[in-house]
Amino acid sequence: MIGYVYLTCCSANNKYYVGKHYYPKMRVLTEEEYPSLVRHFREYRDFPAVSIDPNYIGSGKLLRRAIKKYGRHNFYVMDVLDVADTIEELNYKEEHWICEYRRMGYKLYNIANGGDGGDLITNLPEKQKQELRQKHRQNALQGVTIICKYASKPGELNGMFGKKHSEVSKQKNRLAHLGRKASEQTKQKMRMSHKLDNIPPNVRGLIFVYRDDINKLINPEQLDYYLNNGWIKESKCINNGTQFKRVAKNCVDKYISEGWVYGRLPKNK
Repeated sequence: MIGYVYLTCCSANNKYYVGKHYYPKMRVLTEEEYPSLVRHFREYRDFPAVSIDPNYIGSGKLLRRAIKKYGRHNFYVMDVLDVADTIEELNYKEEHWICEYRRMGYKLYNIANGGDGGDLITNLPEKQKQELRQKHRQNALQGVTIICKYASKPGELNGMFGKKHSEVSKQKNRLAHLGRKASEQTKQKMRMSHKLDNIPPNVRGLIFVYRDDINKLINPEQLDYYLNNGWIKESKCINNGTQFKRVAKNCVDKYISEGWVYGRLPKNK
């Protein structure tokens, strides 16, 4: 392993920074050294507990400004999100985790989407800098950010934040949709999506791999790496009457012997 993806937290404002650190000195920790930490990683992660650089918390432009404002004592590495064996894998995993935390609605100090990105403005010609700044100012006035430009605006940026539809609005919305019917093409897509062995497609071309009851979205180029490390592509849906999960196909028998059955949870009528 040559590096890791980490999550830095600012305790002053609960804002985060996802970054990668190239750290060839990284080593796997033993249970004799850190028993509770090693057990935690073994139970909840797909990689072992590793040593990290205690003095490195990130180098992002906005992060550096925040450290200067709030003080170094308010920042700490909260978690190690992933490890990598190559620079390419490290870049990909950083990008994956930045996108994941943005999707979950976390406030991040990250400017770029990760990978080889970073401060994308400093080294540009002055004319392009001014154009980008003007564009960002216009977007900010409209409540549009790079993160939510093509998605529903989160939190206070959403026009309905803290509000509720009136009964009149609800009635208008109901009447507007009353009598509408889905096309045959849409119905077919709905039928396909409800099949028990269905794996939803994704626009980024990523694929799921499974190990026990853990799943991951990976790049197709990484498939051989994961298959060689005990992951598989085949999965099954199972439930125990109250809980549903999708597990790796080669471990289904273990769950069936414990009282689980095939399929999703039945819908409440």
